[in-house]
Amino acid sequence: MATHTLKITGGDLGADITFNKVYEYVPRSPEVQTIDYNPGALADGGDILNTAFRNVTESAYVCITDSTTSAVRTRINAIERIFRYAERKQRLNQGSSVYVVWDPGGTGSTGYRSEILTGRVELDEGAFKATQWEKTRIRLRLTWTRRFYWEDLTATDFWIDWITIYNHNDSGHDNFYQIDVTTEVAGTLPSPVTLWIRNTLNDATYMTDVYASISTITNTYTVLEAESAADPTPTPESDATCSGTATQEKETLPAIGTSEAELIEWAINNSWQTTWQGRYARVIARFADTTNLGSTTWRLKWGSSTATGSVFWTGPSITTAASPSSNLVDLGLIRIPPYGIKESPYQTIYLKLWGKRDTGSSACALDCLFLLPADNLRYYAKGSSISGIPYNGYLRDLGYLDSVSYVSGSNAGPGYIVYGRPMVVFPGEDQYLYVVVRDNSTTLISRTINLLGQYYKRRLTI
Repeated sequence: MATHTLKITGGDLGADITFNKVYEYVPRSPEVQTIDYNPGALADGGDILNTAFRNVTESAYVCITDSTTSAVRTRINAIERIFRYAERKQRLNQGSSVYVVWDPGGTGSTGYRSEILTGRVELDEGAFKATQWEKTRIRLRLTWTRRFYWEDLTATDFWIDWITIYNHNDSGHDNFYQIDVTTEVAGTLPSPVTLWIRNTLNDATYMTDVYASISTITNTYTVLEAESAADPTPTPESDATCSGTATQEKETLPAIGTSEAELIEWAINNSWQTTWQGRYARVIARFADTTNLGSTTWRLKWGSSTATGSVFWTGPSITTAASPSSNLVDLGLIRIPPYGIKESPYQTIYLKLWGKRDTGSSACALDCLFLLPADNLRYYAKGSSISGIPYNGYLRDLGYLDSVSYVSGSNAGPGYIVYGRPMVVFPGEDQYLYVVVRDNSTTLISRTINLLGQYYKRRLTI
């Protein structure tokens, strides 16, 4: 007969809480809450627009034995105290998380954990009878509320060692890592990623801001090179500091004056639109350098043709500082396509970059636009307390704890302001981890970045 192991761990108690016997425990599945849509009171069917799993409340019937009744009381008090630790963790984010650990078969190698949020202890009705009290064998009904999922006891690596990516995406180098569906993500639920991002460019510059995104959108549809624009007709210039589809090139934009005008545009065809399917992209423009970038207001627009009068959607304006320290400009969010999801084929539309200067008229050179999928994106903005991350230092994101810090030699600490929820990976799908890094100088495409990644496999039932 199989012996199953149940215990409660964590919460700074100093030792796991184990039980001498488990009479009854079957992990429950979470309830599913839905948001439904029905076109009319008398209409058949309807749609489920969204679903959400609720936390699970369940019970276990167990037995505690010890040498004396006083020792039994001590063990019961420890259970009550660890439930209070769980509540403190939720309310104040203090201390360690508390987990229920269930090991079917008691092998020690197949255990799973789920975080406890609160709980209570109830004595069995016969607890003070001679058969229990005098024999110091007390039966308890433990009831707890836990997370809706179970996860492995140890994290799983995406890859064995540091992997290298580059700060651009072209035919020679990649700013992404492909997470393979067949070997790298198991479980049944999305799982937060633990990610280390290390600066491996051995020079005096610092890695400052970092954008990271995980998506099923392939890399072919996440960069627009300036030399591939639809209008004006590109006249690219060779530049070894820029990226490129075939050769490394930049495109000098028309002179920017004090009146807003269209500068450059790209054709977004059916293939692009069916890939993005109405999802949002964070658009990061990489210019060749900071020349003439200052005091300029930028705006992305959608048009139905190359004509300037064809604009049917206008985005918010983004203004660069008078003396920008970086040649990366965050242009904000766009939806691709802007009218959402429909059956293909889509009509080709045009993504347009407009601009104007506060004073004067001057031109600047554009390298490319990065389009980072925004629905699973994390932006790490350097705080004022640090200069950035030097060579061999790294940024560490413990996604399952929603905790971000930097490490550089003996120095470590928060240092970063983080925007966005922890990134997750999806089981059963090919997906891409994209990274774009800003320097404290002209952001170099030659900058290399090392990545390490882990996750805890999650599932609803075990």
